[in-house]
Amino acid sequence: LLRAHIRRAPTSNPFSRYRTRFQAELEALPRRGADHFHAYAFANFRQIGASFELAAAHLAWLGNDDGNRPALGDMRGVEAQFLTLAASAKSLQMKAARHALAKRAVDASPDIDSMEHAWDTAMAGLRALLG
Repeated sequence: LLRAHIRRAPTSNPFSRYRTRFQAELEALPRRGADHFHAYAFANFRQIGASFELAAAHLAWLGNDDGNRPALGDMRGVEAQFLTLAASAKSLQMKAARHALAKRAVDASPDIDSMEHAWDTAMAGLRALLG
């Protein structure tokens, strides 16, 4: 089932595409108010974080050789990259909150860079392991 999902995954990095969109969203957040920010944070940062934390937990479960699942290879590297994605989403949420609610300038580039790198590394690792 995981192999089928990986075949359906985007071939281009979604965080590279998100970078441009996020810059536009970030600039608009202070004008839109707290309610909009919280909805935006839930729909974006929290979903990214939760999704990749769950994916990391799934890979940890798959890697737990209890004899009931076929061995897929060592997925700890991919798991670590998924956790990096989740942590970067949390960091990005905090920076966006500072910008939206306190109107402070922030540099989101390091977090987006981290997300792009983690995605590329994780997907390459999964594709290599799963064929």
